[in-house]
Amino acid sequence: MSIAIFPIPVPSSGDGSPVDISSLAGSKTVTLSGTFKGSYVLLGSHNGVKFSPLLAFSAGGPEGIQRTLDGSLAAVKLRSLASSSSGVAASISGISMPGDNSFGTFAPLSPGTCGPQPSVDLGLTDYQSGLNFIANGDVQGSVVVEGSLDNVRFNPIGAFTEQPASASFLGASPLSFSPLPTNDLVRYVRLNIQGVILSSFTVTFGGSQDSSSGSGTGLTPVAVNGSTVTATDGQLLQCNYTATGAVAVQLPTGMVGVVDSGGGALSGNHPITVTAPAGYTFLWTGTSTFVIGAGASLPEFAANGCSATFVTNSTTMKVEVI
Repeated sequence: MSIAIFPIPVPSSGDGSPVDISSLAGSKTVTLSGTFKGSYVLLGSHNGVKFSPLLAFSAGGPEGIQRTLDGSLAAVKLRSLASSSSGVAASISGISMPGDNSFGTFAPLSPGTCGPQPSVDLGLTDYQSGLNFIANGDVQGSVVVEGSLDNVRFNPIGAFTEQPASASFLGASPLSFSPLPTNDLVRYVRLNIQGVILSSFTVTFGGSQDSSSGSGTGLTPVAVNGSTVTATDGQLLQCNYTATGAVAVQLPTGMVGVVDSGGGALSGNHPITVTAPAGYTFLWTGTSTFVIGAGASLPEFAANGCSATFVTNSTTMKVEVI
């Protein structure tokens, strides 16, 4: 554990280059200094692709500005809405704890989508320091983030609501939403569209596992948006593709979590077929494949939204399902 400082490129106009800060855990300090008129906007992302506004720095001359920033992020960048700038520099610093932060995503929402969507199981990740959600897209109404402990009863955590006045704050090509933070301890999260999706709408999330305290399994959420995936040790595969079709997963040796995030494994007849590493069989079935959803290997895994953790035992050459 150490303090790390990352310079943030300052663009002359538009957006600067993104900076990877996925190793920074907990509260972070952002500094911006120099002479400028107008403002710079700090944007943040969970995946380095979709960014949303975090902080604004405004000045009318020489300034040295320091702000604090909470929430787990994979990357940040600056957007320039300033003029007459000279000697402007920016940086972000915090405690470097590689592996503590974990990021995931919901299945993208298509235009016309409405109502509650399939849930994502966070139970294997064990976020200790809260979650934050980032949204990008157009909606008339709200996209509500809901949480649950049992995947049956859901309560609202917060909402992304249309903000038509945001363009003046963000300049050209506005991003509509600031991150939604929460300290609620939940196992499942889902999106509930209370309005109309006008264009492709994405919601990502991030949080700290706080592995320094001995908590958490360390499984890292990975979105699966295709029909096949070769897993690596320590992944939590969130199979969004089951909303569209079946998924085939090849296991490595080690520990891997698999979740029917798309919610179609049973009713959509889009099962997740998990194949054991070469030479291994599953402890409870004696076969080299395990099915979640339609035609499930075990009755308790014949349901939508099911999840399982697979752990290999090199002594017995078996894969345990927990």
